[in-house]
Amino acid sequence: MRTCALLLLSVLGAADALYFNVQKEGHRCFLVDVPKLTTFRAEYESPDTTDVMGAISFTAQVNGPHWVCVGLDSSNYALPDDASMRFALRLTMGTSHEEYQNLARKNQMDDLHLEIMKLRDRVSAIQRNQDYAKEKNFALQSSIESNNQRATWVSVLQIALLLITGFYQGKHLQAYFHKKKLV
Repeated sequence: MRTCALLLLSVLGAADALYFNVQKEGHRCFLVDVPKLTTFRAEYESPDTTDVMGAISFTAQVNGPHWVCVGLDSSNYALPDDASMRFALRLTMGTSHEEYQNLARKNQMDDLHLEIMKLRDRVSAIQRNQDYAKEKNFALQSSIESNNQRATWVSVLQIALLLITGFYQGKHLQAYFHKKKLV
């Protein structure tokens, strides 16, 4: 028991961070499902390069899934063909704290107005998420009802086929027994 605990602690102590590898000519993509007019920010970090960190913000114009991809531009780096680079990616939804601070400085807002704006944005984001969830729920419910109706018709057709087959077998056996004069 002690050996197992000691081994577990040694592994946990060696854990650094969660990274994924991207090959030289490849890319790695992640799917983000967001409602429209939602801003999401992708922050990346690569310990294998001199450009340690970077970020990109995007506002979704339509409901649904959006792809976030990380790839290597091999013209910027001299890498061997089988090389890969490590990346960490963090996706956050909504406007960042820095963007709110920049907006407050630009519009000369005090802290109270800034907090009110943050709360308004948060409420509208919650409403958009609820509308999107309701829309997805409606589509899922419609799909479930359609599948249920199809399954019902398959069962009805199976029963009809069994009845027709049973009737045909009964008639065939009746004709056979009359032909052999068993009945």
